Amino acid sequence: MAAPGAPRLQPQHWHLWVQSTDDIFRFTTHERTFEACNDEQLVPKATPDGELVLSRLIIAQFWSDLTPAAFRPYVEPQNWPRCSPFWRAVRGLRPVVPTADGYDWDFAETVDIITETLTVPLHIGFRVLPDQSRVWTRFNLCRDFYDQTTEVDVDTGTISAEAVPGGPAPTRVLATKYLHWRDPSHPDLTALACDFGWCELMEEMAYGCAQGFTAGGTAADGAKTPIGAAIKQLVGAVTTECQQDISDNAPYLEKLIGRFTGSSWDAGWINDLLDMGLVTVRHYGNIVSDVRSFADSLRDAGD
Repeated sequence: MAAPGAPRLQPQHWHLWVQSTDDIFRFTTHERTFEACNDEQLVPKATPDGELVLSRLIIAQFWSDLTPAAFRPYVEPQNWPRCSPFWRAVRGLRPVVPTADGYDWDFAETVDIITETLTVPLHIGFRVLPDQSRVWTRFNLCRDFYDQTTEVDVDTGTISAEAVPGGPAPTRVLATKYLHWRDPSHPDLTALACDFGWCELMEEMAYGCAQGFTAGGTAADGAKTPIGAAIKQLVGAVTTECQQDISDNAPYLEKLIGRFTGSSWDAGWINDLLDMGLVTVRHYGNIVSDVRSFADSLRDAGD
């Protein structure tokens, strides 16, 4: 989080950081091209009642060596609970309506936002170009199911994967979201989106889906895991993750400490030190998914 009045982290800052530390962190393509988070922009957006309100715009973008079609599971809303532990549920409100190039759908989305669980009715249009060079979903509040219990009056945006010739990698993955709380006295949690890693979450979620992870914990074939096996899986996963974190990063941590205690030390780099915590955060995020999977096994056993 930037100090009051301090300039926000900009994309060029991230690119400079990647160039100067790539020998330590061994960044992947999507990490090197990740756009710095920006949750400072407010844009007028219409509510279902037609009122224009200043809604916060949050953007996550990165490039990938994978094809746009590889990100289709991430772009399709029904997969979101399986791709991220923060999406709790997607419940259909109406049957899917097929179109020539995709489908339309109304559903209720339940997500964890920092300290709250939020359920919102959404209308989406999922589309795929014939040559699969672009896959995208546009979402907006569903007017037919919007009522006095809906906590936000703006929730709109797009999620896409698109082939863009001339880019730093073949495919650009982009998520944009506009959000506004209906109650003006409600704490504006969207202002903390960058500080709490919304963009990093979208990146991890996109690659989890593309690579076939089931972060929600359900096996791909719907099979249930016995409790004893679930315990072993959890312990093994956590142990392996921690061991890999230590063994893989020990020599690079030594190099890093040497750099930051040598003659080139600059006190202004303290913010960069905070950014390094993302490496550990990613490992803990993987452990969270393992714990979620274990919890689902316990739930299935109870059922």
